[in-house]
Amino acid sequence: MNDANLKLSPFVPVPWVCDAFIHEKFKGSSSYYIKIDKTPLGAFQGPIPAIPIYSPGMRNEYKKGDRVKALVVFSYNMDSDKFDSVARQYQTHILGLYEPEALIDVDIQNPLSEKADDRIVIKNENSQAGIAMTDNYELIETPGGAVSQTMKAFGAGIYKNSHTIRAQNFHRIVSHNDPEYFSREQFGMFSGKTLEDEASNILPEDILINYRRFVQQSRDPSKWVSTCEGAYAPWLGANNNSEAIVKGKEVLLTKIINNESSRITVEAGEPGSDFIMIRVDEVKLGELSAPTDSGATPGLIGNKCKISISDKGEIEIYAAGKGIPAANFNGFKMKVTEDGELTILAAKKITLSHGDVDGIINAIVMDPTAGVEIIAKSGFKVNGKKLLNENFLQWMNTNQASLVTSVLPPGSPCPLFPAALATFNVQSNLPDETGGFLTSSIPIPATGIIAQPDVFSTL
Repeated sequence: MNDANLKLSPFVPVPWVCDAFIHEKFKGSSSYYIKIDKTPLGAFQGPIPAIPIYSPGMRNEYKKGDRVKALVVFSYNMDSDKFDSVARQYQTHILGLYEPEALIDVDIQNPLSEKADDRIVIKNENSQAGIAMTDNYELIETPGGAVSQTMKAFGAGIYKNSHTIRAQNFHRIVSHNDPEYFSREQFGMFSGKTLEDEASNILPEDILINYRRFVQQSRDPSKWVSTCEGAYAPWLGANNNSEAIVKGKEVLLTKIINNESSRITVEAGEPGSDFIMIRVDEVKLGELSAPTDSGATPGLIGNKCKISISDKGEIEIYAAGKGIPAANFNGFKMKVTEDGELTILAAKKITLSHGDVDGIINAIVMDPTAGVEIIAKSGFKVNGKKLLNENFLQWMNTNQASLVTSVLPPGSPCPLFPAALATFNVQSNLPDETGGFLTSSIPIPATGIIAQPDVFSTL
């Protein structure tokens, strides 16, 4: 036989322990039909035959509705890297009884017991899912094995007229929001997207819990709010139907507000420089669907402003951004280190003053073209001393030809020329704005008022 004609099958048999329940027993045989509701391929449609390995404890046989663990062999396709189907050539075995994991941590009375005479019960015999209506003003719904929803009238405290839901994953979707169901809410626990993923997530930090909402302003999906608490996996744009929760960052709270081409992002909890982070971005290209675990590609955005507060108390502010993705330039930066060092940078003119209108009274202006100017209508001192100004140089220039008297004998003191002396005596005690020589002025108090425009609109 030519080895070139040999081709190995891509299918590999893989045994898997599944959750199932007894559907019925073969007549005249020790075998049973079982229904499987948790497999690598999801829930099975229809029962399959299985042989028990041993009897269930004190009983000689299993009864209908018993929850069991079953060993099923599946065909794994190495080419597609997926499970393909059940390997029918292998026998399925019942391993034994098991109790499903309860979703609550306290013992509860079975709400669907036919023995109770204070309630009306409607249930499915196989799954035990049903509704119980009690004489105690309670309406209890259960999918079988655990109470999922209880509504109770009257009561006291926080349980007065209460509605309690217990579930591993709780979803709420706004009706008539099809076809994409953009506006939705989800609160729950995520242990993995597949059974293989669940089997590898065994540590407490591997089991993610989050609460996220996506709310549109209208049916036009260009204006929306997306919030997420717990595990970082926010819904974004039209891609809010992802089945997986991906912990991409250590963020505990995120809120994204999108108004057409403008987007605000607030994040809190990320260790390091972005412990609290606020961004204002311009959306160049919104989210697109992608075949990934997160279900979406990130939007293409350019930053306009970013504020970061670190877990050490550092503050960093970038503003006046150009909004160029991956190559942004900012017109302003301010940084305060944990030691209190302050750095302020600005691409254009910098003005320091007291209030909105105090720039003509007291101000320091740093202009990249005109240089640095200090405006001090109330006076300017260095180490408590007033400084000479340009008026003094003008006085000397005006009187340079007749500044001193030169008719005295050599070695004698030379007084100022009488005309220049008169001007000097007057101007040496005057503030600069009246032609004096000193950097002092008539006191004009700064207002210190910084007007804030009203951010609330009134109807």
